[in-house]
Amino acid sequence: MTDYEAARDVWEFEKSYSLKPRAWISHAVSLRYSAEALLLYDEEVFDRIFRAKEQPRLPAFFSPNVERMLLGFSLENLFKALILMSAENARRAFAKQGNLAWSVASHDLLKLAASANVPLNREEEHLLDVLSTCAIWAGRYPLPMNEHQFPRRRKGAPHREMLNRRRRKEFERAMKAGTEILRCKHDQLHTNIGGTELDCYRQLFDRLLLEIETRGNNAP
Repeated sequence: MTDYEAARDVWEFEKSYSLKPRAWISHAVSLRYSAEALLLYDEEVFDRIFRAKEQPRLPAFFSPNVERMLLGFSLENLFKALILMSAENARRAFAKQGNLAWSVASHDLLKLAASANVPLNREEEHLLDVLSTCAIWAGRYPLPMNEHQFPRRRKGAPHREMLNRRRRKEFERAMKAGTEILRCKHDQLHTNIGGTELDCYRQLFDRLLLEIETRGNNAP
């Protein structure tokens, strides 16, 4: 006789809970606000060092890709909640006893969105591409498993005038297409999270929560 529950019994209990969207929503919310807490600390460090001339509570550190990793994981939880709301998807995911298997790459948010039947606009697709990269490696390690996982890097320009011409052409193309200028992924991975990026994330997060609620209300 043992004082511990059998692994299979624990699995079956947790599985029954994890088939409910609220299990995934709870993790999504925790991940989101963990990332937002880091963002708030970034602001505190700036205020203490440059305004109050005080030492921050922790040493300053550059963490935007860690924040993006957490944001990506939060959306991953919401997409998986939507996927498991389909009885057929849930059956396939738990087809092997004692295991959970996804039909698509687990951290590929674009594929998860497609599997969850969630339409995306151009800005959301770009955001999910960046967040996926951080979830897979850029928020966890200094380099990926192989060279092909590095985002494409634009060639440098020999002088500022060429950079300005390139930027003007990008602006003109975006104006003609009626879309926003999207920063290349390589550049974005080397900068802090801006207001536009955070707004896009928050709007998508809230939209996914609403989609979960809507599908739950429309379930037979």
